[in-house]
Amino acid sequence: MLSQGGDAELELVDSSDPFSEGVLLSVRPPKKSWRLIQHLSGGEKTLSSLSLVFALHHFSPTCVYFLDEIDAALDYRNVSILANFVKQKAKDAQFIIISLRNQLFELANRLVGIYKTFDVTKSVAVDPDRFSTEEKGDENLRPLAAGSLEGLSGPSAASPLLSKERGIENSREEASTPLFSR
Repeated sequence: MLSQGGDAELELVDSSDPFSEGVLLSVRPPKKSWRLIQHLSGGEKTLSSLSLVFALHHFSPTCVYFLDEIDAALDYRNVSILANFVKQKAKDAQFIIISLRNQLFELANRLVGIYKTFDVTKSVAVDPDRFSTEEKGDENLRPLAAGSLEGLSGPSAASPLLSKERGIENSREEASTPLFSR
């Protein structure tokens, strides 16, 4: 469940011609009054919209979800709730989510970083399950061989934790790494 309660109602704008105008989504967030979705805060709009999408897909599921920065308007608590909800739903479907929030990264089965160097788009695929969270002195935390991620810029370029053995693959060809796999 994405929220701790609340209600929603869909109403046809023109019931005599249902395909002419669309629907109105009214929402009553927990401990608040009924409002049209356009009068909600950004986080409330996000949770309401996602609740509607997942409710519809409960009755007619899809095998893949593409979600772009759905967590942008959410606070830390709600991003964590969303991440756990998606993790639960990922048992029956694949999720490809574009995000900048750690709470979603932490529960991911696979991470793909996209970056550009010398006008060429490249990617780095990470299998988080292959990372050790033990002490820094752990032998599994050895640095990469020099040049193994040449051309990579940004925070991940300096990370001593990246290696093929640790679940990270660097793509040297444009768009050669699959973005998802089952």
